[in-house]
Amino acid sequence: MRRTAAPHPLATVALAVLLGAIPATAHGADLHAFVGLDAGGLRARAVLADLRVADPGLVDDRFDVGFARTEGAASAALGWRRTAVAGPLGNLVLEGAFGVGRAGAPTGGTSTGAELGVRGVVGPVALSVRAAYGNRVPFAWPELSADAPTAPPSDPRARTSAGAADPVVAATTSATWRIDRNWTLSVAPTVARTASEWTGSLEAGLRRYGLGDDLDLSVRIDAASGPSARHAALGATLHHAPRRAPESSATIWWGAGPAGLAPGADVAWRVRSGGTEATVAAGWAPFWSDRPVGYAALRASAPMATGRGRVAVAWTGTTWLAELGWTQALPR
Repeated sequence: MRRTAAPHPLATVALAVLLGAIPATAHGADLHAFVGLDAGGLRARAVLADLRVADPGLVDDRFDVGFARTEGAASAALGWRRTAVAGPLGNLVLEGAFGVGRAGAPTGGTSTGAELGVRGVVGPVALSVRAAYGNRVPFAWPELSADAPTAPPSDPRARTSAGAADPVVAATTSATWRIDRNWTLSVAPTVARTASEWTGSLEAGLRRYGLGDDLDLSVRIDAASGPSARHAALGATLHHAPRRAPESSATIWWGAGPAGLAPGADVAWRVRSGGTEATVAAGWAPFWSDRPVGYAALRASAPMATGRGRVAVAWTGTTWLAELGWTQALPR
């Protein structure tokens, strides 16, 4: 008979500390609870999202608290963001996160990480800067996500830290310039580095806001170099979001990796009807060296008598997951 390991004391203590860090005046939040199976066995997680500590005023503090349990492993994470009025800069958003976890057998070991960021607007330009450090940075964890993933992580920070034994130093910044009332231009470089490898990306995008739909066109360069990851790729994405029709996106890739020079593609389709939402996504690109080369996923949610029900299934070539979830808005 297979034994299920008890939660590691470190993760239990960490969760208590994270919850204790939230003031007693906190009120209002969305509770997300999930249970399912993956290739390793049973999995469960819970997220308390958008928890306010006071009625919004000149300063608005909000927290996200999450806890995840898989076969033999447990982890917890805390996210925080403060929105404050900063004179001529308008609203300034400070945000951060801290995570701690314990891996299961045979690797074992404790993972910790922290990140800090700031967002604001200067004239017609919206700016964002984030930095992180740890042997697994918080945005690589699923604990603060209210949805199951529909694709393997494309963010270099998450991909580098997911399998890193050495500490990861990561940074990302973005700038979005509003050209006029209908068009914006954005650019976002990201880099993550360990003692032995680095991963980075540069994305530039153009968005058109229309009365009937929104249209995004973006170009992305992605590269990695190290003993376990080595590739370079160029991709172009078209994302179409009509107001009253399904939303769709497609990315065409051309890259070089361990399998040589090859094309690739990612596609996604999202539909909304009567409060029900469903997303289907799939992709294949044989040149990736630090993420699965293929994946397929389905995620859906619908209103229930109380709260909202969620279901997700995903396959990434080497692993899979199936998850049921429920979301409930708590009294505010």
